[in-house]
Amino acid sequence: GTDPAGAYATVKARLDAKEGFEAATSGTVSVANTTFTDLVWATESYDPSGYGAGSATLTVPAGMGGWHVVTVRAVMASAVTPSQTPWIRFLLNGATWDVAVSAAAGYMCATLAAPLSAGHTLKAQLYQASGGAINCTAANIYLRRQGN
Repeated sequence: GTDPAGAYATVKARLDAKEGFEAATSGTVSVANTTFTDLVWATESYDPSGYGAGSATLTVPAGMGGWHVVTVRAVMASAVTPSQTPWIRFLLNGATWDVAVSAAAGYMCATLAAPLSAGHTLKAQLYQASGGAINCTAANIYLRRQGN
């Protein structure tokens, strides 16, 4: 049989061998109605190559160009329904990259795969159109460099 703990450790080791970045927001982020709101990655948990934390903008370090997969997950204080236009927008060097968002029961999640070169910048923003502000109580970013 397969040892689930051993299988998990193997997969985790493979993921950890890739260069990347993981971080979270700190505190509550108020997302105003019909306004794109930057997520500031204040609490870094993984960054062996120096993508950077403490601001909304991440920068691809020297030698880390290649394909990257980026997932942003946000926990909202109240449910955001499809009619309220939940949106996670990625900005790559200031250019907008829109991706499909999965939203249900107060959660939003989006994943982007894109080729990034050293020096490129990446930012994630939240958006909603509920008629009033909704708080994001927690957000995380998971970025992995997949290679050239």
